[in-house]
Amino acid sequence: MKKIVLVGWIFVFLVSIGILFVGIWFIMNKDKDVEKLVQMANPLTEVKNTAEMKDYLGYDIPIMTDKEVSKYIVVGDGKYANHGRIIYNDESQFDIEKGDSDVSGIYGGVKKREESISGTKIVIYSYEDTIYAIWNYNNYSYSYSMKNSDDQTLLIELNKLMKLIK
Repeated sequence: MKKIVLVGWIFVFLVSIGILFVGIWFIMNKDKDVEKLVQMANPLTEVKNTAEMKDYLGYDIPIMTDKEVSKYIVVGDGKYANHGRIIYNDESQFDIEKGDSDVSGIYGGVKKREESISGTKIVIYSYEDTIYAIWNYNNYSYSYSMKNSDDQTLLIELNKLMKLIK
């Protein structure tokens, strides 16, 4: 009889240890699904004007004065803003960033042709209903895009921008 009682106590002890370990496991892993949903700071910050953009970016942002602006945006990658974006009311968009990269934010575009405006090589692309251009000048990267437009209108706008940039 003592053996049965001893085996019973050992069984109760092992079950208790098992319950304890399962409880500890659940406590340690209860927030694992939440941890997968890491909240990060919004990399897009809307500002009031180009002066405020300059405060974030450290450089002047050219702006077409014959168009009404819908939004002034600075884009960051981590701790600091590094990219400026102006969205006009006609849904055209101008992007600028220090360095040498494609700042259009459009992926999958088809190259249409290259142009030279004021001695700067500009590459024109299309993607769905958007026509856009990317170029580099004086250690800055630029992009200008328009929806539902044609090459000729884009070139007119690019000539205006190049006069502001140079």
